[in-house]
Amino acid sequence: MDLGRLRQLGGVGALRFNANQGLPIAIDFGAGCLKVLQIAAGDPLTLVSAAAVETPEELIGDPARRIAFQLEVLPNLIKAGAFKGKRVICGIPAGHTIVKHIQTQRIPGVSVGETVTQALCVQLGCSQDSILVRHVEVGSASRAGAGAKTEVICIASTRQLVSGLLKSIKEAKLEPVGMHAEPLATLRAFDHLKAREDGAILYLDIGAHTTNLTIGHADHLVFARKIDFGGHAIDQAINKLTGEGLAKARYTRLGGRRDMYDGLSDVMSAVEPAQQRTAVMDPPTSGVSFGGVSVGEPLEILADEISMCLRYHSSLFPDTQISKVIFLGGESHHSGLCQFIARAVRLPGQTADPMARVARSGTEMVVGVDFLNPQPGWVVPLGLCLSPTDF
Repeated sequence: MDLGRLRQLGGVGALRFNANQGLPIAIDFGAGCLKVLQIAAGDPLTLVSAAAVETPEELIGDPARRIAFQLEVLPNLIKAGAFKGKRVICGIPAGHTIVKHIQTQRIPGVSVGETVTQALCVQLGCSQDSILVRHVEVGSASRAGAGAKTEVICIASTRQLVSGLLKSIKEAKLEPVGMHAEPLATLRAFDHLKAREDGAILYLDIGAHTTNLTIGHADHLVFARKIDFGGHAIDQAINKLTGEGLAKARYTRLGGRRDMYDGLSDVMSAVEPAQQRTAVMDPPTSGVSFGGVSVGEPLEILADEISMCLRYHSSLFPDTQISKVIFLGGESHHSGLCQFIARAVRLPGQTADPMARVARSGTEMVVGVDFLNPQPGWVVPLGLCLSPTDF
């Protein structure tokens, strides 16, 4: 959708604006797509409005220009979707998020947050004034030689980025009431599973530029990592093989998704996770085909990175096995990619359709997305909707 079309839609959406319904509006600044979602609380959750606009191809690899574009179209997207109220919760873009595991000893009179923030700043070579840090205590580090230390996940972003987002949101006449990183929003989206799932779950968010790996024990975050791999890396691999340029490579990758809405074979059923079938698959024997072009090496590197993360989790929790991997993010539409990874890590695999649990009447304003088809890329927006307003 171009900006001109978005402005035209804005006038229609504004007619349905009502400030008294729905939870805060969730804004997800994804690399490939800006997503805005609002739901109403209840059992079941119900859709209020949803809207999305894709990032122009030339901006996907330029984070600064990409966010500037998304902030520019945001006010009209809000109007186009007929969102209710002005209170918003936004996600911190994954590409601008720092995720680090730090082991620390407790120091009397000093909070864990202060200790790990100081340690993180030393690692990054920056001042404490330049970053904002949230931390999650995982528990005692039980790895050999770790001693009496606490495992802590630090999730940080620059103060400049956060301040810039808040300023732009306020300039759009919206009221920011919360800001959360993607790993925490992801777990929020699956809160409903915690009472009926045993063991740990691996959540793999494969996006346009990054893959976010999150491991949860019920609703508790125990591992998080950002991997520099996404759809753009696949485009580069296809271009290396064909020499036809990145634009044609992207077309080839997207054209290879002929099965993207057909259900993901016997192993990957694109419905609500609680209803999905699972099976452990044999190790992969070859690469993945995208529009007839087989890509192997970068996917093998990604699988190795994931396996390393799983080994780290196992060292921390030797008695807790990961029960399955749930795929989310826009790139998990591709069944072959998900199947390759599930085989490589020898786990049952599922692809999430987060909006399957959100009731719809069919009369809601929905712009730029089709919820009749599975939308694994909408896990983070849904999780943001369910996240606390902590400002």
